[in-house]
Amino acid sequence: MAKPYDRGLQQVMIDQSSLSLRRCLRWNLDKGNAVVFKSLTPSRIQENVDVFDFSLSEDDLQKLDALTTPEVVQEAQGSYMGAV
Repeated sequence: MAKPYDRGLQQVMIDQSSLSLRRCLRWNLDKGNAVVFKSLTPSRIQENVDVFDFSLSEDDLQKLDALTTPEVVQEAQGSYMGAV
């Protein structure tokens, strides 16, 4: 079942030609969050490095910011703690 915030995230991703993961990585970098790239595949490593070759529009930033609700943060933290 889709989460309530999925629709907004999907809209930002559909509106752009870049890979959705790159857009999420870029948003985190723009917010000053620490981002750790993980990949062993050379092509994926290059995709991660290419996150610096574009910027998000103000509209995209606002859409993604709006998705960062306390519930989403709590869920993300729970997922992280479950993986550690």
